[in-house]
Amino acid sequence: MTRPNPKLFSLLFLLLFVLVLLDVSFEGKLVWLDEVIYQASLTWHAPWLDRIMCAISWCGIPSNLFILVLFGAFALLYKRAWSNLFFVILSFSGSAILFWKIKELVARERPIAYSSEFAQQGYSFPSGHATMSITFSLALFLLLSPVLEKRDKSALLAFCVIFPLLVSFSRIYLGVHYLSDVLGGMLLGLFWVMTLSWLLRITPISKP
Repeated sequence: MTRPNPKLFSLLFLLLFVLVLLDVSFEGKLVWLDEVIYQASLTWHAPWLDRIMCAISWCGIPSNLFILVLFGAFALLYKRAWSNLFFVILSFSGSAILFWKIKELVARERPIAYSSEFAQQGYSFPSGHATMSITFSLALFLLLSPVLEKRDKSALLAFCVIFPLLVSFSRIYLGVHYLSDVLGGMLLGLFWVMTLSWLLRITPISKP
């Protein structure tokens, strides 16, 4: 069975990100959809659901994910898995730099009607939570999946798909991001990690 070509995936994700970026910059169809979904999201709130979404959003805070990445980096350092360690460091730091710089360049204002308890600073596009949660999840999957049994690999895949989707949805629910913000963030993270995966030719994490 032929393995998917990571170079093609990275180019695809880059193309899709650029399309979203252009749509946001020139107020295209996605921006219209953003407003429709945003207005609908204002009616979704319930106290119990607010608490759940705040907790999910907290899990996706880049600084919190950085702590997990730091533990992983120390484990790779102990195993002397230098290429994988380099991959992890570049994945996380590179994604953080990319989304921060693009935020400053695009300078899109956040939604203005969110509750004050969810207030966020900084610009809106792309979502840092979405970028870093997908970066964390994809890097984790690429490193661990080749050495896991089928059932464990399925569980890992489920986590790596559901986690960034939940974090991204929580940002829309809390009213601090538009749909295109989280879509752009996820595409940016996917592009960067897939690009590194073929540039660095990463190997399974436990391979001698």
